[in-house]
Amino acid sequence: MYKSIIDLQLSAVQKLKSIEVSTPGIDWYGMSIQLRLQRELDIVRSSGIANEYVAFINKTQGDVLNINNSLVLWLFEKTSKFPIGEFTPIQNVKTDRLIPIDIDIDISSKRRGDVIDFIKSKMQAYPIVAYNTLSEKSAIKELGRAHKFPFTLTNSITKSLDDLEGNKVLSVFKARNPTFFEEAEELQGSINHVSTHASGIAVFDGEPEDHYIALRKAPKGTELITDIDGEMLGKIGVMKVDLLGSSTTDIIFEAEQLAGTKLPPDEELIEDPMTIDGFHRVDVGGIFQAEGGTNKMVFNRVRPTNFLEVVDCISLARPGTKDWLPAYVNYKDTFESSEINDLLEDTRGTILYQEQVLKISQAIGGLTGTQAENLRSAITKKKMSKEIDKLTEIFLSNAKCVVGDEAEKLWETISAHVTYSFNKSHAVAYALQSFREMYLKMHHPLEFWCSMLNNCKEDEREIYRYEIAKDGIEILLPGIENTCTSVTIENGKLRLPVTFIKGLGDSVEIDDLCFYKEGNIHDVIKGLNCVSKKNAEALILTGFFDSIEPDRNKVLEMFELKGQISLFAEFEPKKPINVYEVEKENFGFWVTEHPVIPRGDAIVDVLQFEGDTIVGLVEEVSMTKNKKGDDMMFISISDSSYMAKCIAFSQTIHKMEKIPIVGDIVCARGEFNLGSSLIYNLEIL
Repeated sequence: MYKSIIDLQLSAVQKLKSIEVSTPGIDWYGMSIQLRLQRELDIVRSSGIANEYVAFINKTQGDVLNINNSLVLWLFEKTSKFPIGEFTPIQNVKTDRLIPIDIDIDISSKRRGDVIDFIKSKMQAYPIVAYNTLSEKSAIKELGRAHKFPFTLTNSITKSLDDLEGNKVLSVFKARNPTFFEEAEELQGSINHVSTHASGIAVFDGEPEDHYIALRKAPKGTELITDIDGEMLGKIGVMKVDLLGSSTTDIIFEAEQLAGTKLPPDEELIEDPMTIDGFHRVDVGGIFQAEGGTNKMVFNRVRPTNFLEVVDCISLARPGTKDWLPAYVNYKDTFESSEINDLLEDTRGTILYQEQVLKISQAIGGLTGTQAENLRSAITKKKMSKEIDKLTEIFLSNAKCVVGDEAEKLWETISAHVTYSFNKSHAVAYALQSFREMYLKMHHPLEFWCSMLNNCKEDEREIYRYEIAKDGIEILLPGIENTCTSVTIENGKLRLPVTFIKGLGDSVEIDDLCFYKEGNIHDVIKGLNCVSKKNAEALILTGFFDSIEPDRNKVLEMFELKGQISLFAEFEPKKPINVYEVEKENFGFWVTEHPVIPRGDAIVDVLQFEGDTIVGLVEEVSMTKNKKGDDMMFISISDSSYMAKCIAFSQTIHKMEKIPIVGDIVCARGEFNLGSSLIYNLEIL
């Protein structure tokens, strides 16, 4: 189709003209569409990867391979995702990059194999070998094994690495084996064993041998993989693609199917008022890259009002950037130098992205594009070689001439930050996924939560049960009248499948029971012979047969007596079944009844930092001591709309008349937030 980068450029310019006629004034944050395209193509050309890039565009089809925010790919209909902002690494800061750009693609985890097969059918593509190397601890253990030392000895050494000099036993060991630790240090980084990279594949323009690359059999199986790992492939100019299975993609797709709708184009999606309001109100339960404790705290402090602020919130929650949160929230410049602050204007005077590091390295540190890229890569991978030391000297020397005494502070900030930071393209791609989920949650909550329960991990269902209750959605128990194998929507409610009952799984035997749904309870009891006693009791107690006989105690007694009771027999009343306990035991979360229902202003919505009192059921409680020997209590308190994980310290514990246990209903006062809430007073009701 396109034989060269020049052909690609000429064809793209023609297509751009027609787009600009139909959408006059189109603009990407101050950059004209022609300039943006030119920058993409310039960097592709100058990077020495033009042939691979053109081959990749020519051979991929449809929306299977989606690189977020690439104008070139969007123009040639290789991705349906509208490019937002000047953020893709293809056209970002020009760094004279000498290796192909890594491409990370989040795809359906359920269809990842299909995508890999598709790529292999269109071009030469092979999985990548992974060479697993010895760490400090594993090197000591391997060397100890070679010396035939007892495992308990080398294991105790690795647990005491921080105190080699002060540990008397280890001092004796060093005296007897004076070269052991030097030998172990030399072993670090040596290849220990070989495996196949979890997600990476290498894409070749031609045959692997054209790049002097050999293939080998995978350690497990018969497929062929590259004999060179991902880092080396990049150095010799081979394109790498990481195909990452994403449950978020599955959730979005299924929710769209259930709602019978399609998400709006990205340029409309990011302006949707309801979606933005969801982030602003911190209603982020179930939302990708937004629902974690740190993420919620960041969103609560920032209260974003547009897409770009959501992008920043996602980045601010990372370990290397969360210390910048106060400055970001208060619009306070971290540095005094206007030369630095001008480069950080978009992020309120804070360093959030690797692109900013590249700009600073060149504009203030005086590095070339190649040097800046090498510096960023080395810091990120913690490989501070002698070459990097030279780049550091160049950076500091030039920076002192530009920003004076702040040069050292700037360098220390960059070094600490880059290790954990995103590039902005990554953050934008994540934010788009977050927006897609939030849009579905705000506009189609029933379908969103149905999809979420079907695709989330089992231990996440309890968390989402509270979010679903908060949205006013009712959940129905599995029933003999319904044979669904996944969560379904039924009359505006969510119906759980029988497979959600612990221990049942995808048992075919359960389907046999559904033959009796039109019969009577005696037929059901006979049918229960096909399942184990434990599973039969779980089905009865969770109401699987309620549509035939709502008295669960009656059904349980009939089952225990093997059905040898008349339909008209009288039963002695038994203690009512604790529905909450039964559901928690069999599903891992409450389904239909919670002992505590919110009662007006006395209940605080913990997610919003409002109020200082909560009333709820004690779900978990444990006691421990801190390093000083003082008592500490960890306690989880819930009602039907939230669960708060709280801490009480020694002073509070000693004021309690009684220590609460699981099942107590308590009133707690304190400071309630998105992490561990602090309790000042607790009373058992």
